[in-house]
Amino acid sequence: MALGRFVHRHLAGFAGYTVLGGLLVFVPMAFAFAGIHVEVRHVTLQAASLALASASLWAEGALPWRETLWGLLGIGLIGALNFAVSFALALWTALRARDLSGRASRRLGWSLLRAFTRNPGRFLLPPRTGATLVHPIPGDPHA
Repeated sequence: MALGRFVHRHLAGFAGYTVLGGLLVFVPMAFAFAGIHVEVRHVTLQAASLALASASLWAEGALPWRETLWGLLGIGLIGALNFAVSFALALWTALRARDLSGRASRRLGWSLLRAFTRNPGRFLLPPRTGATLVHPIPGDPHA
């Protein structure tokens, strides 16, 4: 009986996310086969899921605001995590390309973290037109 109640309550979620996972894999593949580049981001999926769920519950007059706010917070966290992972992978690739030592990599990491906490907009917004590197590194042929 307990298994029946569990399946009754959660089967739609399992089926929905299984189908969603399949679509995430096969739709971009099908479009790529046709020569069209298609990308789907986690933030987009979560925002669409939250919007659809909120709209359907709001239409019934049963929208739980607390859960909706938690969903919005989750979307923000997904975006922040996507940004952090992308930045970390790009930094790791750059460090490997420059063949920096472990000590130099740690110093650079701490310097970047310090610069981010002082002025996060510098990392999140595009540079102004004509902006140049403020302090080029002496002896660096790439600067």
